[in-house]
Amino acid sequence: MRIERRDWFSHDIRKMCIKNDYYTGGTIKDYEALLRFVDEHEPTVDNIESVAYDIVRHSDLSRYNQTEEENVDSVMFEIAEHAVCLTYEAVKE
Repeated sequence: MRIERRDWFSHDIRKMCIKNDYYTGGTIKDYEALLRFVDEHEPTVDNIESVAYDIVRHSDLSRYNQTEEENVDSVMFEIAEHAVCLTYEAVKE
């Protein structure tokens, strides 16, 4: 039997934000709080959604011509793709 382990890293969130011009409307204090949240929490669906909402709220995403919910979905996908690391580990039964 194997278990799946998820990890994420604030430096990967930071790289993703830079690459996509996210978080251009947030303060340094806001951005530091976002990255601290990532460091202190597991990448559950709820936490990924919280981070995505934070990024969307502090970003100008009008170029995508999407609703806020669609932007959150897109950012969640980006987080999962570029910042969440999956590993698998065998466990004894």
